[in-house]
Amino acid sequence: MDANSIGPALLEMLKLDLQGVSVDHTRADSVAWIPDKEGNFSVKSCYGTLCRNHISFGPKGEFDKALILVWKVEAPMKSKAFGWRCFINKIPTRGALYRKGIILFPNSVCAFCRCSEEDSANLLLTCFCVDLVWREIVEWIGFVNYKAVEIKDSFLWWYKFGRKARVRKGKEGVVWLAVFGIFG
Repeated sequence: MDANSIGPALLEMLKLDLQGVSVDHTRADSVAWIPDKEGNFSVKSCYGTLCRNHISFGPKGEFDKALILVWKVEAPMKSKAFGWRCFINKIPTRGALYRKGIILFPNSVCAFCRCSEEDSANLLLTCFCVDLVWREIVEWIGFVNYKAVEIKDSFLWWYKFGRKARVRKGKEGVVWLAVFGIFG
């Protein structure tokens, strides 16, 4: 890349940014992870950085609460990671793949009902085929008045139901993660 392809204004900004920077030719280059005190990367420090920069949705603190609680459930890491990805709307649904130009429109409809565009909430909660499964499970365990349309609310309701039903600590969200795993 040469100076002509960058643009004169951008080149001047780069020169200003580099003023006062000196190169130490006696040391080898190294990489430092700035959010960590020691400069080392860890999944914990990365997660902490992402959580600090995340803008919550819904009632203050509720979204963050779901993000924290899902990791406390005694379930396989793969299941907890999938639940967390559902909270932040990062699962590859047909609707998401269509918006990214990966698939064409006729293929973006829900795989179960073929009635509406497949998004996270439709695929995992509101599709009438999926809703039949949720209703059977709810009736089976005696969870009354359950009807969620948002993923984070659904998890928090199941978690609170588990606490109320005195489910052993760490097992409160297992049913929710298991059912989500079936559809995901």
